[in-house]
Amino acid sequence: MFNPFTFTFNETIYTNLHLKECFTAFICLQLISVYVFYWNKTHKDNKFKKIISKVLYIVSNIIAVFLFIEVGLYTKSLPLRLTGLCMVFFMGTIGKKLSE
Repeated sequence: MFNPFTFTFNETIYTNLHLKECFTAFICLQLISVYVFYWNKTHKDNKFKKIISKVLYIVSNIIAVFLFIEVGLYTKSLPLRLTGLCMVFFMGTIGKKLSE
């Protein structure tokens, strides 16, 4: 981050903040996916709500995959990469259940 007193740019702090932002957004998108999954289970009869839930699910998954790729490029931490990979697999299982 930019330090106004010394006019220096500390890249490690910026990278850590950026990773935290991406990780928080990733978790929020996972919560949206879980909500859409249960919302779809309760509103099976209404086709409009079913279409909205599928579109919301697809968009949140696309954004989450892009965030996972971006975090993978920024970090060298194996636990963070594995956590993101587990979340992508979790999204895949929910997507499989939604398509059934």
